[in-house]
Amino acid sequence: QTLAEYGEEQFMLWRRSYDVPPPVIEKGSEFSQDADARYARPDRLAAYVYYKTKNPAFAKRALGGGGFGGGLRASGAPTRRVDGPAVLNPLDESPRVSTNSAAQAGLLAIEILELCADQLPLEAPAARREEAESGAGPRPRRRPTAP
Repeated sequence: QTLAEYGEEQFMLWRRSYDVPPPVIEKGSEFSQDADARYARPDRLAAYVYYKTKNPAFAKRALGGGGFGGGLRASGAPTRRVDGPAVLNPLDESPRVSTNSAAQAGLLAIEILELCADQLPLEAPAARREEAESGAGPRPRRRPTAP
């Protein structure tokens, strides 16, 4: 289609040149990906695209993935339980996660929440609200065991 529209000489110039860009794809054209959330990673980029376009598909993608997907437990990474006098509160730790990785994940979560703030629910889902009101807390999860 581009070859037919612009001719072989121009088409080959675009194909062989690193510094001659082809024409910009117009927003909303059949070839445009501007409103397709599949082309944004489920994290910072999707959140930024939502912030700029206000297309809720991108907010859904940003809030549904990345650091919001369950972390170590969902990944199956081996963890070990640390409790007793070594820590204030019992916790699961993984030798595969550095302090920097944990800090970066936290900063990413803050950034995504800020960029998509107007798409966050105003109330907790019913199951979480019931847990909070009963004081029972979340249901215990089975910890992955080391291989």
